[in-house]
Amino acid sequence: MTVESVDVSVIIPMHNGGELIHEQLDALAAQRTDLNWEVIVGDNRSTDGSPDAVRARADSFPAPLTVVDAFRVQGASHARNAAAAAARGEVLAMCDADDRVAPDWVEQAFRGVREIAPMVAGANRLLSHPQRPDAPLLNPRILHGRGAQTCNAAVRRDVFLASGGFDESLPPYGVEDSDLSARVLAAGYTIAPHPGLVLYFRETTGLKAKLRKIHSSGHAEAVLWSRGHEAQGTPLAESQFVVALAALPADAVRTARAAGLRSLPKWILREAAVRTGRWRGYRRWVKTGKAGEPRLPFLDGRGGAA
Repeated sequence: MTVESVDVSVIIPMHNGGELIHEQLDALAAQRTDLNWEVIVGDNRSTDGSPDAVRARADSFPAPLTVVDAFRVQGASHARNAAAAAARGEVLAMCDADDRVAPDWVEQAFRGVREIAPMVAGANRLLSHPQRPDAPLLNPRILHGRGAQTCNAAVRRDVFLASGGFDESLPPYGVEDSDLSARVLAAGYTIAPHPGLVLYFRETTGLKAKLRKIHSSGHAEAVLWSRGHEAQGTPLAESQFVVALAALPADAVRTARAAGLRSLPKWILREAAVRTGRWRGYRRWVKTGKAGEPRLPFLDGRGGAA
């Protein structure tokens, strides 16, 4: 029996997807395309029953819908790798469980990788009810060809595998997409903007939750910085993070002079979260050796399996 080829594999990492994963699945079920495509959800240690709830939709879903276990490592990197290991598509289209893709998103992912570049970065617009095609664009800087955010990106499967996939040694949240983008570019491939690849992004609500995410991203940034320094033969020192924290008041004064006092409270909170996150990330992941060496499963033979 001949196995039908798959054009696009949609990759979704999930941890306790709740009801939001069903909003994303509803958006995918409404896709307008004649392509052969599939959806693979990488379940990263969910405890809320969402994996079984997703599986229950498989029979009525317009494309093959699969949940794969991704239990070995905590974090979205492993969940995406596990899903990619099960994927059959020529193109891997990546989105998150709590957003909503546009009705032509699968079609645009395939066209972008076929016609524009081996990896494309999509446009994230603010999710609202009702959904607005002219909603504010949240990531204008990403549409410059220097990288892609994995909440809305597409890449040739062979390019993804040759680049090693996502680094599973990084802390569970933050910058894994920047790291992958850098390796894709270093391998000689291009990353291009694709404004037609539209996703409606659900912003984090609540100041505490936003600062927690910023702080967590700082952990991963410290790991990447340390590896960059090591590659140049100049190990990263803890004093550099202490100096950055000590410079916060003086930097705040300069920011107030340049942008005005009204912008200062938000700037201070964000910078404090970033700088303390980097310092804590250095102490927790770098100084202790917890991060270790990069773990790229498609290069080390494990292939992203559970």
